[in-house]
Amino acid sequence: MSSHNYISVICANPDMMVINGVWEKGMDKIPEYALTTFFLQTVFYIIASRVLGLVLVPILKQPRMICDILAGFIFGSGVIIKSHSFNTILNTKLGTPTLELVGYFGLMYMIFLAGVKLDTTLIKGIEKKFVVTAAINLILPFTVTFLAGFGLGIGEDVLSIPKSVIRKIFQKPDDINYTYDSMVSDFIGLAEGKRTYFLFFVSLCFSLTSFPTLLRLVTDLKIVSTEPGRLALSASVVSELLGWVFLAVLINLWSFRPWAEPVYLVCWAVIWIVFCLTLVRPVMVWVSKRMPTGDQPSNSYIGLVLVSVAGAGLLNEIVGMHAAFGVLVFGLAMPAGPLAVALVDRSEEFMGNFMLPFFFITIGLTADFGLLDDESKMMENLKGFWSLSPNFIMLAGIAMVCKVVTGLFVSIVFWMPAKDGLALGVLLCSKGALDYVILGTTIMKDVFNHLQYTVVLVGITLTAAMVSPLATFLYRPSRPKIMYRRRNLQRAKHDGELRMISCVHNYRNVPAIITLLEASNPTKRSPIFVYVLHLIELIGRASAMLIVHNPGSKSNKYRPSHHTVTPHRGQQQAELIATAFENYEQHAGGVSVQPLTAVSPYENMHEDICTIAEDRHAAVILLPFHKILGVGGDLETISPSIRTVNQNVLARALCSVAILVDRGLGANSQLTTDTRNMQITVALLFFGGPDDREALSYAWRMADHPGVSIMVLRFIPGTENNSSISLPRSGTLTMPELAELEEQERQRDDELMNEFRVANAGNERVVYAEKVVNNSEDTVGAIRLMERFDLFIVGKGQGKETIMTAGLQNWSEYPELGPIGDLLVSADSGITSSVLVLQQYNKTGTGTTEGTPVTALAMTENAKKLVGYLRNASQKFWKMSVGTDSNRGSFR
Repeated sequence: MSSHNYISVICANPDMMVINGVWEKGMDKIPEYALTTFFLQTVFYIIASRVLGLVLVPILKQPRMICDILAGFIFGSGVIIKSHSFNTILNTKLGTPTLELVGYFGLMYMIFLAGVKLDTTLIKGIEKKFVVTAAINLILPFTVTFLAGFGLGIGEDVLSIPKSVIRKIFQKPDDINYTYDSMVSDFIGLAEGKRTYFLFFVSLCFSLTSFPTLLRLVTDLKIVSTEPGRLALSASVVSELLGWVFLAVLINLWSFRPWAEPVYLVCWAVIWIVFCLTLVRPVMVWVSKRMPTGDQPSNSYIGLVLVSVAGAGLLNEIVGMHAAFGVLVFGLAMPAGPLAVALVDRSEEFMGNFMLPFFFITIGLTADFGLLDDESKMMENLKGFWSLSPNFIMLAGIAMVCKVVTGLFVSIVFWMPAKDGLALGVLLCSKGALDYVILGTTIMKDVFNHLQYTVVLVGITLTAAMVSPLATFLYRPSRPKIMYRRRNLQRAKHDGELRMISCVHNYRNVPAIITLLEASNPTKRSPIFVYVLHLIELIGRASAMLIVHNPGSKSNKYRPSHHTVTPHRGQQQAELIATAFENYEQHAGGVSVQPLTAVSPYENMHEDICTIAEDRHAAVILLPFHKILGVGGDLETISPSIRTVNQNVLARALCSVAILVDRGLGANSQLTTDTRNMQITVALLFFGGPDDREALSYAWRMADHPGVSIMVLRFIPGTENNSSISLPRSGTLTMPELAELEEQERQRDDELMNEFRVANAGNERVVYAEKVVNNSEDTVGAIRLMERFDLFIVGKGQGKETIMTAGLQNWSEYPELGPIGDLLVSADSGITSSVLVLQQYNKTGTGTTEGTPVTALAMTENAKKLVGYLRNASQKFWKMSVGTDSNRGSFR
């Protein structure tokens, strides 16, 4: 599409909106009907953009904006389809302005929502760094690109002077001092001024940082709370605000208007900011307080705010400032709370996914290489394009280098890591709507010709396309493992320190988790450090993704930031969760609780969990099941997305993982002020393998609690089956080698179980029994007889089917629980107890242990002698649960 079409005056017949039957009037009549043309363009370009996104977004890490621009660029400039009939139908003078109008409307509201989502407390604690970063980010790139433009000779051919200015020169009064030379001098001065303003436009296009684009990028990377993320966002807000002001001022300077008008616009910018902060913000706070507590804002409140946004844009347009400046300041003035969250939640998807793409699509449509012209003109255009490209692309590169230098300078001055400085510089290179609006202004005001416009458009787009992959590379490298040994419970001492991550989605998860923590026997000798991670879906303000709450005073230690909670209900949930764990820590001995809040989309939530677990050297991650106990006693789904989170954590965690299926565990236990008065019965089902050893290690911690009674039931394959563990076959292993691995697993099971029995030899609350089973039917029958326990602890199994569980996995509804865990949760089992399923971490992730367990390596000669003693005296010592060899399968 030609740049001339971009500014054409179009006459439309208001009666020709809908074609009402293309078969009657023909395809060639579609461009004459505005609404029909708009529908056709919508379907075609949105589909084209999404198809490009299937490759560019996940693989090349490109923002959606690039896909939209490329869709317009590819199909509008004749790069692929050079048919004039195609462009006549799809890229019409009547339809394209409609796309542009819809796109601009979406852009204004997305800029407003970006302001709403920004946490204005980002600069707290980094005020000096913010001032330095914002100042250098504006001054250095602008100055260097401006001087480089002069040095490269850019803009030397800019001689266009308005006729009104020329007329004033010729109408000067007769003055003997005003000679021909004076007139020539005036014209040269005007030409030099024109070139200066021309380079101002060029420098402005390349040197600004787009706030909305950067906000989405740092949100996707989950680095809003990091120092580079906070600095980049804060500096981009300043760049965005001043960019809109500079644009309005430059338009006046280019048109040779009186100097008073630019000064007036700057004063208006200050007045508008003060007005929004001192009047609009208090009014919005007052409105928020008038809304019923706990209820979602009504549509009338949302509609009132959206109309106010349009009014803010209109007022600024009347004054002479760009509407985007007005709506951005209006959005920044919005207070955090349920109204802000509802605005984002109800309007962002439609504005961002449907309306905003049209703005970037029309930007792509305005690129003009002359490919649709005749051959001679096309070659002339291409020659002009390639002659201009080196200098302008060089300016784009210089601007990027200046941004990176800015980040590195800040890191050196304030003793930040060099990698953070480099990341900050890359983030500051973000390009977005502001840059393209400035570029569009240059073609409408005849600052650039169509070739200069296209070259700068390509330069800006290339810069924007480079930022996201570079930032992703810098912030998502292959994460080095943090070296610590106690990545599972078996490696940790049963009477030593335990570090665990306890995930919470809502308050209903809390009672069962607190009961389980107390049952885990926290004492001063064996303390438990619990990092309570409140998981919140990111649907509102894009504030810190991970919040470590202030551990200072008890009064506010557990209070989450109001900027970080998404729905209004979520704020109340966070306070209830914090209060419950605060009370438990105060009354329990040996428990230290550190509250955390992670705000992220469900599809990325597992990354937060795994990262926090590794950073805190956790041995186990405790996850709530995606179903909770309903009123009728059945399990009800909270959110299917929670199940996906659990599955992702099981697959990627670098420590052991436990899933708790709560069926009234917190209600069944008697938690009083003295938590040691609780009474709970636990059954451990042991089949063998690393996960079952992990389950036994957890039960071992519970054994010393005076209120916990434990039944350990070990399932043993009958004599007709001599294999208990089916290891995955490998083409490199022979049958004898497989048999040797099975024997090693069996020995590890025996060693850990014997250690457990030795340690609990005098503990009357621990009962051990063995059950001989020949197949999965015997296993199911034995488990169904066990209904009197509050909690079952089992290993997941990690896909290693035994003869005792053969076939159970084929009927599994919840594979993440393993065959036994799934059986216990199934309504067909008749068991209504809570279930804790554990998966042991190992290096390979295949279920085999990480070398010989520490507990086995630590066995002394005395321990081995005790094992022999147990083998000889077990009948007497465990007579309450184990019979003779002939009736070994009995269980009582």
